Amino acid sequence: MAATHDWSALPSDLVNRVGDCFLATNDLDHYMTFRAVCSPWRHATDDPRSSPAADPGFWPQRWVMHSREEPSTVPTLPRRQLHRCWRTRLGTTGGAGTVRLFVNAATGRVLRKDLPVLRRRYYLIATTTGGFLVLADREPPHALRVLNPFTGSSIRFMAPAPSQLHVTGHLYLVGSVPTLVLVCRGSPVNYGSLYVYSADPSNESLGLEPWSMSTFPTQGQASARKTKMKTKTILQQFRICFIVESAGETLLVGARGTSTELEMLKVDVTRAWLEPIKSLGNHAIIIGLWRCLSVDADKFPSIQGNCMVLYNDTEGTMTSVDITDTSQRHEDQDVPALIHLLFDYCSNIPHSELGEERHYEELVQAILAAMRHAASGD
Repeated sequence: MAATHDWSALPSDLVNRVGDCFLATNDLDHYMTFRAVCSPWRHATDDPRSSPAADPGFWPQRWVMHSREEPSTVPTLPRRQLHRCWRTRLGTTGGAGTVRLFVNAATGRVLRKDLPVLRRRYYLIATTTGGFLVLADREPPHALRVLNPFTGSSIRFMAPAPSQLHVTGHLYLVGSVPTLVLVCRGSPVNYGSLYVYSADPSNESLGLEPWSMSTFPTQGQASARKTKMKTKTILQQFRICFIVESAGETLLVGARGTSTELEMLKVDVTRAWLEPIKSLGNHAIIIGLWRCLSVDADKFPSIQGNCMVLYNDTEGTMTSVDITDTSQRHEDQDVPALIHLLFDYCSNIPHSELGEERHYEELVQAILAAMRHAASGD
C-alpha cells in the first residue's frame, strides 16, 4: 500500500520559507493561494489582511494595471497579435467588465485578475505604479480607500476623492503612517493645471499644493516625495520630469525641450544632491506623457537595457536613447503586445469614474441652463 503524505503537517519554518519565496518576487496572489490550502499553513504564515498599512512587505511592488480588459482599447496593435498573446499567457475570460491585466515590470509576469469590487460599491479613481487601486465610496462624501487587489486588504481614508478627470495615485509610508498622494490635472497637454493632494487615513480632507509642472513620483516609497520637495528649483528647469526608482536607485528623468532631449540624474535623498548617471545596467526607463516606469530588460527582450525608451503611438515607432553615449535607435516594426501595454500605461490615464460622472453632470447642467436662457430670450 502506497504511503500517503500529510502536507498540512509540514514544519512551520518550511511553510514560512515557501511563503517567503512568493513574497520575494511579490507574487502576492500565489502567497494568498498558498495560505488558503489548509489551516496549519495559515497559522504558520502572516496574514496580509490583519494590518494592511503596517507591513510594506505585503504591498504590491512594480505591478502596473492596464485600464481595460478588451483588446480593442489598444487600436494601434495588430488585433490578431494581441489576441494570440492574451490567449497564450492569460487563459480564459472572467467576469464581464471587471477583469484587468496586471504586468510586473520587475519579473515580466502577466496576471489576469477578476475584480468584482469594480462593479459594486466603489468608483475607480486611479491606480498606482506599485499596483494599488485608489477607490471612492459611491455614496457622498465619496471617501477614499486604497485597495490591494492581490490580498483583498484595504486602507480607509476619511478624506473625499478629488473631482478631476485625470488622476495618478501614489502610496507611501511616512514613518509608520500610510500617506496617499494624488496628482491631478485636466489634460496631458496642459502642464500648468497640476495639483498635488495628500492625506493620511485620519485627515478629513485632502491637503492641496498647486504644482506648476508635471513632476510625478512613480516608484519607490516616501523617498520620492521627499526628493521632489527638496529639488523643486532644479525640477523647474524641465518641461516634463519624473522621479523613478530603478535597481534600488532613485533617479530623476527630465526633458528640457523636445521629447528626445532627455536627461537622467541620480538622486541622493539624504543630501538632496543630484549627479549624472552613465549606466542603468540591464534596466530601461519607459517614458510616457503621464508616467515613467523602470523595467528589467532581461525580462522584456524587445527592450534594450541601459536606455530611456519612448514610443510614438501615432507613427508606431519606438525610440531608445542610450544612457552612456546618448545615441538613438529608432524602430518602426510592430511592438510586441506586452510592451505596447507598458507604453499604453505610461502614456494614457483613464478618466476617474467619479470625475467623469461629475463632468457629465456639469455638462448636462450647462446644456439645460443654455436651453433655459434661449427659451427666456424668445
